[in-house]
Amino acid sequence: MAYFRRNRIQLYKKLLDVYSYNAIKRIQSKNNYDIDAMFLQYTYEVYCEKNFKRLCRLYAIRKNAYEYQECLDASQLAYMYCIHQCSMKELRNSEFYVRSYIRKVMRIYFVAALVLADDAKNLCKENGFSRLYDGDYRV
Repeated sequence: MAYFRRNRIQLYKKLLDVYSYNAIKRIQSKNNYDIDAMFLQYTYEVYCEKNFKRLCRLYAIRKNAYEYQECLDASQLAYMYCIHQCSMKELRNSEFYVRSYIRKVMRIYFVAALVLADDAKNLCKENGFSRLYDGDYRV
């Protein structure tokens, strides 16, 4: 747990930028199962929209906040990743498993996007700087 706390920014960046896309490409190249049919059967609007709104309420993210778009992108990536994983496992008719898996992975990606959304805070934390705000200094 201490390793994760020290390196969580790099681990989350790797999760969102490298691992997910590589897994999707790997599954597309190996899998003969029809991924497009699963995308049509389990649409984002039906299976993810409600969960995304619930997570936004849980973490107090408003539509006009800068974190909103990052979290939306992460939730769509989580959806694509889950559909590809479920197609690899050939779980086309298991709606309960697909819905549960999407919900679990979407929360992980949502938290990762929240951690990575504030670049200035992360940069200061990595380099040991203190962050200045507009009201912190006097002219």
